[in-house]
Amino acid sequence: ALDLALESNHPHLPLILASLSEIEILRHDYDEAEKVLLTALEVANKDSYRIPVLSNLARCLLAQGKFDAAITQAQDAVEYSKKTKAHDSAKLANLILAEAFLNKRKGSRVAEILQNIEVDENSANYSIIGQTARIRALLARLNSSSWARSSAGSSTEPRLFLRPFGYLRLLIAGANLLSSTSCKSSKM
Repeated sequence: ALDLALESNHPHLPLILASLSEIEILRHDYDEAEKVLLTALEVANKDSYRIPVLSNLARCLLAQGKFDAAITQAQDAVEYSKKTKAHDSAKLANLILAEAFLNKRKGSRVAEILQNIEVDENSANYSIIGQTARIRALLARLNSSSWARSSAGSSTEPRLFLRPFGYLRLLIAGANLLSSTSCKSSKM
């Protein structure tokens, strides 16, 4: 598929390659995804094409545990997004950035990034809202002293990025707590 895409020299080739990289990321073939994305960066002739390529590259690097490299690519994606006024793309790249900092156990940086994402009250992108809530829950877990102590320096702890649904119980417990609190206060 990569060879066919390159031979076509399609005007949207960087976006086609970014889509191909999604397949490789889903298959956990990160080396191939990275190769495709680096090729996409070489042929990206518009800033707007660089954004999804850089975001996917950051996700790919994050999944490989290359947190510093993921941070660099996500920051570049944020800058291109701001430059082209692609606000939702900037938020999505910031979510990747927050997750990379979360994996580096830099909770205050994560909180700052999430705060900046949440400032825009006009955003109705439920994917961004959901991912922000997921990362907030993970941040809460990071801030709990027992988890922070037990996983500090642990190389066996799975990367948070790879287990987005592993913390669903935490989210449900938080939602149940909120709904029970609001029910009690409304009865008073």
